[in-house]
Amino acid sequence: MHPQDSSALGAEWQILLDPEIQDFIRKNPKLNVPEWVLRPGKLPSHWPIRAIAEQIKAYQKAQKKLPSWAKHPGILYESLAMEQCSSEITALRKTRDWHGQVCVDLCGGLGVDTYHWASRFREVHYIEENTHLYEAVSHNMKVLGCSNVHMHPKSAETFLEHAPSADLIYIDPSRRSARKSRVFQLSDCRPRVDLLMEQLELLGKKILLKLSPFLDIQQACLALEAATQRYSVEKIQIIAYQNEVKELLFCLGPSQKEPDIPMEAINLTNKHEWTFHFTRAQEIQAQPQYSLPAYYLLEPFAPIRKAGAFQFFAQSYDLGKLHPNSHLYTLPDAPGVRDKLKEIPARIFKIEAQIPYQKKSLAAHLPQKQAHIQTRNFPDSVPQIRKKMGIREGGLQYIFATTLLDGQLCLLLCRKI
Repeated sequence: MHPQDSSALGAEWQILLDPEIQDFIRKNPKLNVPEWVLRPGKLPSHWPIRAIAEQIKAYQKAQKKLPSWAKHPGILYESLAMEQCSSEITALRKTRDWHGQVCVDLCGGLGVDTYHWASRFREVHYIEENTHLYEAVSHNMKVLGCSNVHMHPKSAETFLEHAPSADLIYIDPSRRSARKSRVFQLSDCRPRVDLLMEQLELLGKKILLKLSPFLDIQQACLALEAATQRYSVEKIQIIAYQNEVKELLFCLGPSQKEPDIPMEAINLTNKHEWTFHFTRAQEIQAQPQYSLPAYYLLEPFAPIRKAGAFQFFAQSYDLGKLHPNSHLYTLPDAPGVRDKLKEIPARIFKIEAQIPYQKKSLAAHLPQKQAHIQTRNFPDSVPQIRKKMGIREGGLQYIFATTLLDGQLCLLLCRKI
């Protein structure tokens, strides 16, 4: 079904498009929804209170997650799909590297990725078997003016039986079990991408697979290697927003299997992008320097840590590594270092004190007994440290509990730069 064709919405969706309801949703972006549901006040009797509540909650989330969508009156949201969909900023970054004639979005969901693929490909196919969600997305594509998106209300397996060839097949499988609990493994996702790989290889020039950010990268590579016949992993991208990993992407194509897969660790903010490129061979061959804590403490951004680029990261920026297993780094306050810090994809702290792991020693440096605590290669957990040291959460100071090169357990009292 093409978005310009007439598409009947279900009764629940239809009533939510009532102009008065839409106006109410957009005029209450800060409404305390749980309280409002219990005491909604005087409203028309035919208004579906809980359905409106779901729309308000989703609209509140969309203002941050999908700001360009939130500006359009009449967008319909589905709560679970809203939780699982890509954010606008990650979708923009993901689709930026691709263009062509035909793209297939095999697990369309709320259609956020579909919307962005539509600006990169001449023709995009959206596939979704949830008919309730499909109706909403069909409507949204019209509102958003996506005239090159073709809509298919069917399962991925059914669509692939008569699917067109594509420059790119994008798959973001559902990571929910039949009981709605989260799953991570490739074989637990729906659809079973590992079982569809032969068809995917025949139809797609490239396959882009989005998997859980909690999945082990090497384990995922092994699972994909076992599932593929003609294709192999050509590139891996780890995309984070505000230092939180959001997307783990595997690009597959018809090239020969390479043991040294290029990896991109990307951290996005609303104003900046940091990208760190490396290969597994570079990480294995890297020979970092080791050092005691100096003036600055550096913690690599989350996608770099997820990618496992610990040795090569230190070598690339000429950093001192505190311990082979700590993955914290240091620099002295030398000429030129402050300019260098601007280019390093890491959180940067000034070390104010190096303290033995003793309550008495910490109390002298932290009289307010309040700090953020993180552990790296340390035997005690954060709750254990808080209890032992008597430290509350919060404040402007940070404590990194770690092990130094000589095996000493220490607390690094820092302030974020």
